[in-house]
Amino acid sequence: GPPAKPAAPQHKPLEVASTGSSSSSSSDGSSMSAYGDIVQEDSVSDMEMARRLQPMRDLLVHKAGITQDQIEGLTAFELRDALLVLDPLDRQWVAQVNKAEAEFWKRSAGTRIGYADQILGFDCGGQQWVLEVAFPVGSYDTVTSSWRSKNT
Repeated sequence: GPPAKPAAPQHKPLEVASTGSSSSSSSDGSSMSAYGDIVQEDSVSDMEMARRLQPMRDLLVHKAGITQDQIEGLTAFELRDALLVLDPLDRQWVAQVNKAEAEFWKRSAGTRIGYADQILGFDCGGQQWVLEVAFPVGSYDTVTSSWRSKNT
């Protein structure tokens, strides 16, 4: 059968970036976990999101010669794609884009507590090459990882 439902989160999130990541979200900020629970989440104000996105927006306006109004509705991931497409093979340009994106993530730092299926689902956006590796490790009783040996 399905795995047992984990205990409900005990803390309310301090900050939650709402970048349209969850298809099960509603307009009131609530969403449904894989376990069927409705979870109310805080959302980030438009003004706060604009502050977080400003370094990426400024870079795009400067490089592409467009106005802030033309890029108003773009997410961080769409901004990154728009920036990279301008000169994807120029190492210095990609470094500038990475620096602006790093500032976005720095400004977005915070704490969020909730179910894994809600937190780990996010808008990764754009053209990305992904390599995922999974391998069996046995049961908890037979695993001999460095983490377990230091934490049990």
